[in-house]
Amino acid sequence: MIKSTLLSVVLMMVFPLNIAHAESSTSITMSQQMTFEGDIGSTSTHSNNSFVAVVGTCAEISDDMCVSKVEIKISDSEPWQEMTSKRTNFNELYCAACSLGYTQAVWKRDTRGLPTGDLPSRWMKNDYNVLVQAGIAGSFSEGKELNRPNWESKNTKFDIHGMTIKISSSQISKLTNASFKITFDIKDRSEAVSGFFDGRLSDSHLEITPKNEFIVEGKPVVVTSGTASWSNSQIPDEVIDFFMKRYYTAQTWVGVPIPTSWKTSTTPFGYSFGNGQNRDFPAFDFFEKYFNEKLTKDTYVWSVSNFGATWTPSLNKCFSPGKTSGMATTNANMYTPGIPEWDSVAQTLNFRIASPHKNASGEETKGSYDLTLSESVAKCFWNLSSLPESAELRISYSDGAAEVATVALSSKNGFVYFNAKGFHFSSPNVKIKLNKPIPIATPTATPTPTPTATVVPKIFKTISCRNGKKIIKVLGSNPSCPKGYKKAS
Repeated sequence: MIKSTLLSVVLMMVFPLNIAHAESSTSITMSQQMTFEGDIGSTSTHSNNSFVAVVGTCAEISDDMCVSKVEIKISDSEPWQEMTSKRTNFNELYCAACSLGYTQAVWKRDTRGLPTGDLPSRWMKNDYNVLVQAGIAGSFSEGKELNRPNWESKNTKFDIHGMTIKISSSQISKLTNASFKITFDIKDRSEAVSGFFDGRLSDSHLEITPKNEFIVEGKPVVVTSGTASWSNSQIPDEVIDFFMKRYYTAQTWVGVPIPTSWKTSTTPFGYSFGNGQNRDFPAFDFFEKYFNEKLTKDTYVWSVSNFGATWTPSLNKCFSPGKTSGMATTNANMYTPGIPEWDSVAQTLNFRIASPHKNASGEETKGSYDLTLSESVAKCFWNLSSLPESAELRISYSDGAAEVATVALSSKNGFVYFNAKGFHFSSPNVKIKLNKPIPIATPTATPTPTPTATVVPKIFKTISCRNGKKIIKVLGSNPSCPKGYKKAS
């Protein structure tokens, strides 16, 4: 098995078959990694030196971080409605630790830093039913790796690395126009929500309230994944070369046949690549031409995470330890994890995404991308004392084509929001740049007394620009269409 700590790839299945001829039923499958649990949730859990403590409801938990409220808005024109909660039962959930007893799947907080580990909660409103699963992830140590948490040891130290927040339901495909808002009572767990969140939402928002509440809002998105598959003897030579040159080493591929033997092997082999790191993008670029449209799959997802929050401040001087810096969300199958890359020369935040060009219905996949930054981080990046009214979004493709739009900048509750929608896949780059604030002229004083002049701000106008079937909107005091576009009537 490939060690995930060394390579950002996952072997999906490797097992021997008693088949005389490799051609009979064995096959090679390459796919983009995408999972969704539906109505299946998980208990709090642990491995030999790490844990995920599920955040319970405030009705159940009084002395630790908890979910205080979940709201649903069925459509943009509807008001927010509070949902009612119900604690799940063990028989509704996946429980890896229950063979050791239920006490291994739930636990209480203690003074050493261990957060309360509870069960997920089910939230209901009218006919709508969703499972909310938020988990605080961390590690523990006692000077050595443990087989299971030694809750009694005074020497055990617990560290929090971040959290994952998910909404899942068998109904989620019917709720793509609905918005969900989850409110957490943070209490003393600010480290759990610090750093930078990323995930899969649209129309997403963050908020930290004066009441020490953490609020995440957004709609579920449809994520498209692709698959390439061959019988063993038909696997292309360049695919074998790709693995031999890029991934294969005998030391890490323990128990896996060498790629040069795959054509005659009797072992079915699977390989998946996901959004773990930027180095997975070459795999997407290589395999995309082999994706079988009949095997394309669409998955509905509502999920965000800030894993890696502990190292976010070290990436740039604009980040402050212990602070919630922002969030990036998209419907892309693959995306740059964490905070977008800062280009100090171009003064842009760069973010790469990728998905199959067509979805499971055979239609062109339309992309969405939302970026939320705290106002202090945005001002620091662009060295501004105040935020402007607009920003430039550039969506560029490998063939040199680009879509550019000047968009109005919105700011609320200490965060600034960027949004791009309607662009197409397969593998565009997103670049965001703040336009410099437009100075407002101050009237020159005259020797003779005059009434105090009124400062009139510049009026922004919006025009539509067309390039073939593509239409973009450009905002400015005197807007003009970018190169390649003509003003639409």
